[in-house]
Amino acid sequence: RHIPVCPVQHRAALKALADGVMDHLLDGPVFVMGFAETAVGIGAGVFDCLRQSQGAREMGYLTTTRFAPTGADVWFTIEESHSHAVDHIILAPRPGVLHHGQDATLVLVDDETTTGKTFAELASGLRAQGLQFGRVVLVTLTDWSDGQAVAAVDGIFAGAEVHGVSLHY
Repeated sequence: RHIPVCPVQHRAALKALADGVMDHLLDGPVFVMGFAETAVGIGAGVFDCLRQSQGAREMGYLTTTRFAPTGADVWFTIEESHSHAVDHIILAPRPGVLHHGQDATLVLVDDETTTGKTFAELASGLRAQGLQFGRVVLVTLTDWSDGQAVAAVDGIFAGAEVHGVSLHY
């Protein structure tokens, strides 16, 4: 994850993840979120690949952050208990970024997952804000969860299907 890689290989990995996501998209809008710190760039890359192939579709991208600038509009926070920096801050999205609804797909991007707890925390935070999605796709470079990540998010959004996409299982 923090290893130098050839840009062509990096882009190929992002495209492979995005291709996996496309297999699970509903017909409606897409909302992508990347986790601070490492997955901010991975999430942006997956979003960019999706945007290039799904250009006419309503799409938005937002990240978590570890620090809120003075005066920032904090939307909500979550905790990542196993991390060196446990707090994730989610700043309020600008108009036109947040797309949700029963026909919308939520794509959550992290570098790796072992239990799915961080995915579940973010999904629960979004649900607590009154958001609904018809499908959730969990995207990682490496998934060591043996299905726990998908199970951890299943049921957070009523009736939503949950799928996992990873380069390595």
